[in-house]
Amino acid sequence: MTMWRKYFPQLLLALLAFTFITRMARLETPEVYIFDEVYHALTSKLIARDDVRAYEWWNAPVEENTAVDWLHPPLAKYTQATSMLIFGENSFGWRFSSVIFGVLVVWVTARLVLTLFKDERMALLAAFFVSLDGLIFTQSRIAMNDIHVTFLMVLSVWLYSLHFIARKETSDGTITPKLLLATGVATGLAAGTKWSGAFLFPIFALLESAWYGSQIFQRADKKRSVFIKKMLRYIPLYALSFIVIPPLMYVMAYSHMFTQGKGLTHLKDMHQQIWWYQTTLDAEHPYQSRPWEWALNVRPVWYHIEHNEAGDRGDIYAFGNVTLYWLGLVGVVAAALMWVRNIGTKLTKDQVAELHAVGIVLVSYMLSWMPWFASPRIMFFYHYAPAVPFMSILLAFWVMKLWGGSKVHKSVAITCVALVALTFVVWYPHWTGLPVPEWLKENIYFALEQWR
Repeated sequence: MTMWRKYFPQLLLALLAFTFITRMARLETPEVYIFDEVYHALTSKLIARDDVRAYEWWNAPVEENTAVDWLHPPLAKYTQATSMLIFGENSFGWRFSSVIFGVLVVWVTARLVLTLFKDERMALLAAFFVSLDGLIFTQSRIAMNDIHVTFLMVLSVWLYSLHFIARKETSDGTITPKLLLATGVATGLAAGTKWSGAFLFPIFALLESAWYGSQIFQRADKKRSVFIKKMLRYIPLYALSFIVIPPLMYVMAYSHMFTQGKGLTHLKDMHQQIWWYQTTLDAEHPYQSRPWEWALNVRPVWYHIEHNEAGDRGDIYAFGNVTLYWLGLVGVVAAALMWVRNIGTKLTKDQVAELHAVGIVLVSYMLSWMPWFASPRIMFFYHYAPAVPFMSILLAFWVMKLWGGSKVHKSVAITCVALVALTFVVWYPHWTGLPVPEWLKENIYFALEQWR
């Protein structure tokens, strides 16, 4: 037993503690709504008060310069409302829920890597990268739903991976029903948090189609027909897991609304309003961006600004860890080339397992990000959040490959990790609103004009 395996639980716990502490520091600052908290935090307050206006789109503003968020499913707001019931209707109360889910994103990233790659060091490294990302960090400190859906999407992929590994380890492709059903539940919860959780459906459809296609292709004619007949028996299970359960979980996400006396007719009318708004909105925003800009980390979202008595300025920007993103993009491209290079190549069992693991992460990354290219509405950088853990895993994969090479390769691996950590330290004030001298902002934080 290696040291990493022996002390993995303790090391992961230490990393989670670091994640929690860094996100909790000055969490209550500023003590006012920032950015979309004027929608999410306000609506969570109404839910905490059992106010029917939380699910109505026709009322006047409840508070000045706010609006009810009826556009998104309410699961994230339930956790924010619970947090406010515990800590009060204040900035700490409406943001604390996001801290917890930010920590959970780091945890589930480690579990996903451990399941797919069976490597404790890589699991810790990938989780470490996620804990140092600025986008995940800022979304863990604001009352919005993006960090919640990020956790549930990575959780869904982890549960699917447990199903994938369990099936692959059987000689005849036998499926574990509980894992497939759990994947369907998590998928429904993700969609019940934000519609982008539905991106999980094409992820699983593509991965399952690829697996079944490869299994059918590899078998001789007689064994192929036997295999197909056996797999057809799983159709009801797949239908229950991905056609019945997710919509059911989605409807159940509105359970609080139903307890207020509103029924399915109101739910239908609300979704007609949502669809109309999302597809006809003709608006612009100074911080809107396109999906290709997210991968390059060139268009952040400004959340807050304030000045201290000395005249120094503090900002809160939803901005990624630039070193992580640029190196991570190289890792994504390298993973895609790895797959292309190995098409039709005879591989060992371990190489096939590694290729499958990389493929699951790569597909999850691409399909949690690329569907946004078809979105008809304005978009923002924070929509990229669910893709960040998968990108971080691919970067960790290649860093570990470098670590297993020559002394030069090891030095490169250490440099990559050190630069990501240093970037976190340098940009930490920019993510938390700590006032800094103007020269630092102009020369570092705003080194590119698009970063303003």
